[in-house]
Amino acid sequence: ASPLRQRVELLVYIFFWYAASVVCTNTTKQLGLHWSMLTLSQLSISSLCGFLLIRVARFVPYTPIQSRDQLKTTALLAAVFAAGFIT
Repeated sequence: ASPLRQRVELLVYIFFWYAASVVCTNTTKQLGLHWSMLTLSQLSISSLCGFLLIRVARFVPYTPIQSRDQLKTTALLAAVFAAGFIT
């Protein structure tokens, strides 16, 4: 993929992440829900957007994890991301 396409894809992902965050934050405040529901909502909506873009719209090709090293790296990133909710 060209560098321009990669930048556009990144901007699209950032836009969807931000849009999901705004929707979840406003909805949570209006409903008076606990902060944990906000986090769950954000993760759910972002997962849905990612699924729709990758698997349904085929915006970027889906590539499964193909090696143990990729799995280790993905697991480490997931652990660091999850730790961010604790700190």
